[in-house]
Amino acid sequence: MAIIEAVAQPYKDSSVRKLVGSVLQAGGIANLDVAAAYVTTGGVRDLLRTVQLALAGQNQSVKKRWLVAFDYCRSEPLALDMLLKAPSSLVRIHDANVLLRQHCIPSRPFHPKTFIFTGPSRKAVFCGSGNISRSGLNTGHEVGLLLDSQSALGDAHARGKISVLGKWYEKMWAEATILSPHIASKYKEIYESTPNLNHPTPTDDDELGKLDLGNNALTPLDL
Repeated sequence: MAIIEAVAQPYKDSSVRKLVGSVLQAGGIANLDVAAAYVTTGGVRDLLRTVQLALAGQNQSVKKRWLVAFDYCRSEPLALDMLLKAPSSLVRIHDANVLLRQHCIPSRPFHPKTFIFTGPSRKAVFCGSGNISRSGLNTGHEVGLLLDSQSALGDAHARGKISVLGKWYEKMWAEATILSPHIASKYKEIYESTPNLNHPTPTDDDELGKLDLGNNALTPLDL
């Protein structure tokens, strides 16, 4: 049997974070594969906390892969480090070496927002519009659909479509670069460079008029 569920955040208390938590809490998941254009510290903190609570004692045993990008210096170095330190986690960066050579301007932008959940008899995928930011997971206007096949004897058509995205993820993961200390250091150097700090690229978590401005946050003048 295949279950289809929609997220229409923030209407009717719907959120991407809550949906991810409910999928994991239902059980039967051994692997979590995530692809996102960028990650922020607030978003990663919220998501990792949700994953920890949903999986409870199984958090260490569920293998997690995080595929993200350096495009336009939107991913925060601290957020990437938090993912690296999360239980049973691996992090890779799409087109990392090219982006570092091009000061993080992509030749072809990396723009997916996808969660793939797999287990011995369960396959599920959520595709949405929000990145791994506090706004993208909780409060921003985002939409998405979950396709969840909870049994090996479930909807063959649904499982086939989920497998297509699984194969896409494997290809992108194989082509991506491991987030090594050297790669992370080079990215942080660009992220903290004067041009980027003076003219930051906005993220979902930037707020007009925010008083406590950190790196890569916008001021009203920037907007």
